[in-house]
Amino acid sequence: MQTNFSVTLAEYKPIAAYKPKIGDFLVWHGWFTHWYGIVSGIEAETNKLKVVKAGMPILLFSMDPNEMDQNLEIVSLAKLKKSRGSYAVQQSNIWYT
Repeated sequence: MQTNFSVTLAEYKPIAAYKPKIGDFLVWHGWFTHWYGIVSGIEAETNKLKVVKAGMPILLFSMDPNEMDQNLEIVSLAKLKKSRGSYAVQQSNIWYT
């Protein structure tokens, strides 16, 4: 039996169109390392994002508040939007790549 429907795992948009929200999930990839993060704050006047980061999602989602403060990364929104493959962001069911 053949079905006539397509499967879509996610909706994709260009990273330049990204508009940050608290709780967005970020993935950053460098040449030899990577990290996962959650947007925990947005500084509108400086266009910077406060991101709590960790090397593995299980570590990210099991941090206590002290660990969150120690693993805070400030990310420039302009740098993120101009990135070519080093950042990916998930917002709801939308992935920005």
